[in-house]
Amino acid sequence: MIIFLYSIAAAAVLIYVPFLLVADVRVRIGYEMFSTPRALFDQLPPYTQRATWAHQNTFEAFMIFAAAALMAYVT
Repeated sequence: MIIFLYSIAAAAVLIYVPFLLVADVRVRIGYEMFSTPRALFDQLPPYTQRATWAHQNTFEAFMIFAAAALMAYVT
């Protein structure tokens, strides 16, 4: 039954996998990542735009998944 807790930890780590791809591309093109995070978004390659959207969507999905996994663990 501890698999539920491990799956929550794995999901929390996987939230940042698409962001690492985007951060790598932003650093390569000489983009200052933390001062203006939304600037030059249209100049990024299409796969990094999709990775940005995936990163943002995982925050929404993680909350529901974590709550469901914790309820399953408790029951």
